[in-house]
Amino acid sequence: MNKTQESYPMKDNVALITGGAGFIGSETAKLLAQKGTQLVLLDKNQERANELVRHLMDDYAIFAMAMSYDLLDQATFSKVHDEIQKQFGKLDYLVNVAAFYDDIPGFGCDFEHESYEAWQKVFQVNAMAPFFLAQALCSLLSLSNTPSIVNVSSMYGTVGPDHSIYEG
Repeated sequence: MNKTQESYPMKDNVALITGGAGFIGSETAKLLAQKGTQLVLLDKNQERANELVRHLMDDYAIFAMAMSYDLLDQATFSKVHDEIQKQFGKLDYLVNVAAFYDDIPGFGCDFEHESYEAWQKVFQVNAMAPFFLAQALCSLLSLSNTPSIVNVSSMYGTVGPDHSIYEG
């Protein structure tokens, strides 16, 4: 066990970070890793998530794992629950960072061309997924002495988006 893990009481805690391989998610993961927290990074980009997991394990001597699921898929919530239950038996922190920013017709374009279908996906990932993921993970969070759900947004929740900040 390294000095970081000995210095902080979070060393026995487990955190799930959605959008964990993105810019905000990866910085959140690094901060929690400094405290010795075990990490689960949920991200659609499996390659980038695996690379970050290797970095976190090497640099911070913590256990970390990556999960690659799409938050548009309703089956994701129970799959995430089952994997965390099998690996850890509990969850201390759910950090919802994931946000929809895919390049699809009708999204991220001029106002007149935004589509209903695109915005359905935005709301599924940005609003519905955090709710239903928390619901699916409630039983694991209830086993923690310090259960917390943190919903993260960027300033682009209130001003026009600059998608380049999410490119990693």
